[in-house]
Amino acid sequence: MRTLLIGFIIGIAALSAARNGTDERAGTRRFGVFAGATNGGANREMLRYAASDAQSLAKVFSAMGGMASDDRVLIIEPDTLTISNAFAEMSRAVGAVKSRVQRTEFVFYYSGHSDSEGLILGREKYAYRDLKRAVSSIGADIRIVILDSCESGAFTRYKGGMKQQPLIIEKTPGITGYAVLTSSSADEVSQESDIIGGSYFTHHLIAALRGAADINGDRSVSLNEAYQYTFRETLAKTSRTEAGPQHPFYDIQLTGSGEVALTELARTDGTLIIAGDISGRVAVQGADGAVIAETVKSTGKPLEMGLERGSYTIRVRNGRTAAESSFIIAKADRRTVTMSDLKPVVLEETAVRGTRTPPAAIPFNASLIPSFRAGRDYIRTANNLAVGLIGSDCDVLTGAAIAPVMNLAYEEANGVQLTLGFNAAGTLRGLQCAWAFNSAVDVYGAQSAFLFNKARTVNGIQFALINIADDAAVPLGLVNIISNGQMHGAMWFDEFNIASFAFKSGSRYVFTFTLIGFAHDKVTQALGIGVELPADPFYLGLDASVEYIFGTKVRTYTDASGEHSDRFTASGFHVRLIAGMKFYEHLGIFAGFTYRFLGGTNWDLASHSLPYDFNDTASVRHIPGFVIGMQF
Repeated sequence: MRTLLIGFIIGIAALSAARNGTDERAGTRRFGVFAGATNGGANREMLRYAASDAQSLAKVFSAMGGMASDDRVLIIEPDTLTISNAFAEMSRAVGAVKSRVQRTEFVFYYSGHSDSEGLILGREKYAYRDLKRAVSSIGADIRIVILDSCESGAFTRYKGGMKQQPLIIEKTPGITGYAVLTSSSADEVSQESDIIGGSYFTHHLIAALRGAADINGDRSVSLNEAYQYTFRETLAKTSRTEAGPQHPFYDIQLTGSGEVALTELARTDGTLIIAGDISGRVAVQGADGAVIAETVKSTGKPLEMGLERGSYTIRVRNGRTAAESSFIIAKADRRTVTMSDLKPVVLEETAVRGTRTPPAAIPFNASLIPSFRAGRDYIRTANNLAVGLIGSDCDVLTGAAIAPVMNLAYEEANGVQLTLGFNAAGTLRGLQCAWAFNSAVDVYGAQSAFLFNKARTVNGIQFALINIADDAAVPLGLVNIISNGQMHGAMWFDEFNIASFAFKSGSRYVFTFTLIGFAHDKVTQALGIGVELPADPFYLGLDASVEYIFGTKVRTYTDASGEHSDRFTASGFHVRLIAGMKFYEHLGIFAGFTYRFLGGTNWDLASHSLPYDFNDTASVRHIPGFVIGMQF
């Protein structure tokens, strides 16, 4: 009966397309089959969310992916015959419209049990090689397979091609081929969670398609953007689960130049705009309390999500604080939520489900390696003070961890970590200090290292030669690689007739820079810090640097004590106030005023280049000036 019903639905869709062929848009028509199977047989646990995951993803493709309800089929608890018939009917539906549109696309999604050989449907198995043949039989220009199941990465072994980087540039209808996204690699399990009410992979894929993965801000989510976002979030969420990290996999074999846009925000009933001043883990819930989308947002760039008409609640969590706001999305509505709209809420105290035991309290730890982690089973410990000749290896630390080589505090480190080697922590509220490097997930305080710091979010200061973070308030280093920050080169001329070349990097508002400049008779070097206030496409900037200038001309003279040689040298502070305009992200112009406070020797060798002197002493000069240049 189920098979007849599927055939009837798809047949009606094909007849409807043929009857209205003259009214079809000349662009892309997308078809889809979405299957959810909770039953994996007698030896496998019943899944709770496979069916709802398939329903949710089908809804997103209908609302935002240009997939008409007549062009998609939702199958719950299928058998092999049901899936085979669905493919056959869908192949006929695609063939009926292929000559009247520029491009046809087909999406197959499966959520359920599988192994290294195929999809497990109750007592039956649908082999990967059969699935490959069925997908290949669909005459669509682009075929996309999404598998959310254990060991689903094994499906790519049957594809007969080499994995390629999805370097797709333009949006054109000239692409053909296939793409496979799997929730795990060939030898990993895929996991679902009661907390999020679904599988990790599909949960984050839906958030990606609703707009969380729109990195370039073009209000559409490409195949590449969706995969990169889903991979990052799934891996982060499963890195601490009992089953272990889960690595989504892809195999993309597309020919032609172009980008496959999976969803477009313009297609939805309305849009939620999460303002740039909001940061933290953001969850959007529907009227029934179910989480529609969840993502981690940094400050700076607004984030847009496509939503259907209805009532919603947005909740933002940072560490142990949370705030929320309720709103309504109407037809063609663009609703903006700012930090001022959020009201603090009290977090509910809950008991942790599962067999994980609370950490054992060990106030002091002074052994070489307190807990040797040869496998997964170990005793979690909470130390107020940990000192080790090699490492401290503590799970929860409230106090200090001091070690000549390394400190490890996995969940929270509320206090201080000091080491000559490296530090690693989950959430740190305090100070990380290392000779080599620091690593943390979230930092509320400061990271300080000689070589480099790495974190996801830093609500404070990063100080090292190299700082790496998704979001950092004040990164201070020679090179700052901040995902939502800035990294530019610049060139300018000033009143000294010096051509200066600078490299600046940092967060959206705070940056550091290094500089070297040249003129016919002098060279300058500088290291500085600045702030930038953006108001696209314009910006204001203020920076200060420590500067050293030396002349290239050597003077030789003779006095009573003999023959001597010297050159012009000066050092001091340099302050610039500029205003600029950006034509593109990495191309702009600026101009402004400067002030130098320099102390030096042998001014006469360069007096023609220092025209403004408001101090009569020979060793110190106050020099106002100007600057004009470009940023790229």
